[in-house]
Amino acid sequence: MAMRRAMRLRQNISRLARQLKGRMQAKPSHPRTGAPPSLNSAGSVLFFKKDGIGDFVLSTTFLDPCYESYPESRFTLLCNELFADLARHLYPRWNISPFPNLNQKGRLPLFGGEIRRLIQALPHHELLVDLRTYRHVTDSVLSSWLPADWKLSIENQITSPSLAYNGENRIYHKILTSHHRKHPNEVFQLCKNIEDFQEFSTQLLPGSPSRLPHLNFRITPESMPSFLPDPLDGIVLAPCAGSKLREYPLDSLIQIAHKSAQQHDLPLIILGGAGDRPRIDEALKKSESHRDSRTINACGLLSLAQSAWLMRHARGVLAVESGLAHIAIAMERPTVVLIGGGHYGLFAPWGYRRSTRWLTRHLPCFGCNWCCSLDQPHCIRDISPKEIESALDELMGRSQN
Repeated sequence: MAMRRAMRLRQNISRLARQLKGRMQAKPSHPRTGAPPSLNSAGSVLFFKKDGIGDFVLSTTFLDPCYESYPESRFTLLCNELFADLARHLYPRWNISPFPNLNQKGRLPLFGGEIRRLIQALPHHELLVDLRTYRHVTDSVLSSWLPADWKLSIENQITSPSLAYNGENRIYHKILTSHHRKHPNEVFQLCKNIEDFQEFSTQLLPGSPSRLPHLNFRITPESMPSFLPDPLDGIVLAPCAGSKLREYPLDSLIQIAHKSAQQHDLPLIILGGAGDRPRIDEALKKSESHRDSRTINACGLLSLAQSAWLMRHARGVLAVESGLAHIAIAMERPTVVLIGGGHYGLFAPWGYRRSTRWLTRHLPCFGCNWCCSLDQPHCIRDISPKEIESALDELMGRSQN
């Protein structure tokens, strides 16, 4: 009961904060006649992608064919600093401009200040393409500050008036229509967010075939640290998410991954951020894997590009829903992901069925936006260890055939 009251209080505070942010919107964009310039004709193009690592991976559905279609270097990607390094390895011709990670640092632009000055100091572009398909009020405010002659995006998939800004037609000169279709397919599965990026390709890159997210390294990452196995081979475990609510019990997950690594005679490499490292160390001390010299806690020791390169060579990946999980799937590695129902269908599941398994417990409360009303997220915690082990072993065995 106390947790529910705290959750409602947090929601009310967030709602008030969004209302305050909405009042900060800059002047509406100048009215324009006619249609925005195409990607081909615009003198300079700014892609804006400020959200998380997984969201960026999904956006490669559109970014990759765009990079291949236009060899010029007149494109800029303004993106979250979390994945700017990875973006430079994928799109070396483009200008990659890092944007502060607002969620992590708490630098919310409630009253302008640093973030507004940073945005308005950016070079002016002829065309802005806002690649965020789920835009809160803050997102719309940021777009209104970006200096560009023309601004376009796709229909906002957030429909709640308490979450989204209802005056987006005064910010964007064109809002693309989104079409969500059912894709019964034995080869791959799609989520709504990928369908949105396919719609970007359909309308902005005519003739471009629909594709799934893919990480095409055009620059090989710097040399890998010496503590990693050579050759890069093993089972990768990514047990940490942006919220502990989305995680599987850590001790159990490490035990499952270590058991699989032993069965296949492979090293176990654990990936995550620097902040995850102490928690992983503590969990390893309580497990058998602590005495296994082939178990490596690499949390915080690799760049995102190095982590992606490591997963590209992994024999198998076990992860909770996180940016690292999306990277592994985009690499088409044998990947098992434990997913809850908070955003089910929006950003996941997706991927080629031959190499991907999404495990969950379907409950009537799916779509809760991670405002869990239960004593714990049973959609994740009730997945049995046996089911996880079997899924990983099946995918790894299939990849070797």
